[in-house]
Amino acid sequence: MAFNEEKTRVVIQKLIKDKIEPLINSDKIVNTICNKINDPFDFSFGLDHVISSSYTRSFSSSLGTNIQNSTVEIAKIHGWNILNDGLNDGNILIKGKYSDETRKVINETMSYINNSDSNNKINKQTLDTYKRKIMDSVLNTVGEERSVNSDLILYKMINGVKEIKIIELKSGGDLDKGKAKSQREEILEIYAVLISKYKSELLKGTVNIDLFFATIYNKNSIFSGEEDWKSASVKKNFISEELLIGKDFWNTICNDDDAFSQIVALFFDYSYIVEDAIKTLKERVKPVMMERIEKIENELLKKKYIEIMKKY
Repeated sequence: MAFNEEKTRVVIQKLIKDKIEPLINSDKIVNTICNKINDPFDFSFGLDHVISSSYTRSFSSSLGTNIQNSTVEIAKIHGWNILNDGLNDGNILIKGKYSDETRKVINETMSYINNSDSNNKINKQTLDTYKRKIMDSVLNTVGEERSVNSDLILYKMINGVKEIKIIELKSGGDLDKGKAKSQREEILEIYAVLISKYKSELLKGTVNIDLFFATIYNKNSIFSGEEDWKSASVKKNFISEELLIGKDFWNTICNDDDAFSQIVALFFDYSYIVEDAIKTLKERVKPVMMERIEKIENELLKKKYIEIMKKY
C-alpha cells in the first residue's frame, strides 16, 4: 500500500487545528507569559523572547504527545489495525495472564542486559533465546490476570499470519539510564501478556509478535534511522533490529519508503496555523501586560518596561 497523502493530510490538519492551535492560545499560556513581568532579567530581552520561552517547553511536550496520538489514525489509514482491550489514560490497555515463573525469566533477561557492556552487548541471538524462554514460561504456566499499558500495538494479516508489532513510542527518545531500563522491562511484560492471549495461535504459527522502541524523529540526524541516532542507554537495552527511529518508524507504519518526508511536508503546509496563533497570542498578551506594567511603582523600571512594549 502506497502512502495515502489525501487521508493523512486530513489527520495532520485536524491535529494542528484542533489540538495544537488551542494550546498556544490558552488562558494558561497568556497568564504564564504575563507573569514574566516578575522576572525583569528575562523580560529585558523583549516580548518575543518572553512569549517564546513561556510556551515553547509545554508546547513542545504537548506537540510530541499529540503527534504520537495521531500515529494511531495514520497507521489505520495505511492498513494496520490497533490491538486494544481498552484505554487507560489514553494508553492502549492489554489484558492477559502473567505468572511468577514468567516474572523470574524477565528478571533474568534484565539482569543479563544490565550486566552487559560495550564488549559484551546483547545481540539478536541472545535476545531471541531469552524471548523463547519467556514464551515457554507463559505457554507452560497459568498465571494470574494482568493488565498492561502500551503506547501502540499494531497488527495486520500477512500471508495467513497475524503480524503484531508492540511499539513503545517516544518523541526524541533521549532517555536516561533508569527510564531506558524500565522501557525494556515494560515491553517484555507486554510481550508476555500478549503471548498468554495468543497461546494456541502461537503454537500453530498463525501469530507472530515483534517488539520495537520507536521515536517520531531522529534528534541527531533528520533523515537517518538508528545508525546515526545516539542514545547509549536505549541502545544498551534494545538491539538495532528493535529500533524504529524517526523516518524508519513513519515509513514502517505507512508501508512506504518515502512516508517520513511526505508527512513532514504536510506539517510544513499547515505551519501557518501555528504562526497565526502566535500572532493572536501576542495581541492577547499586550493589553494584559500593559495593565500590569502600569501598576509598577518604581518609575525607572516602569519606563524600561514601557520602552520594550512600545517596540511591539
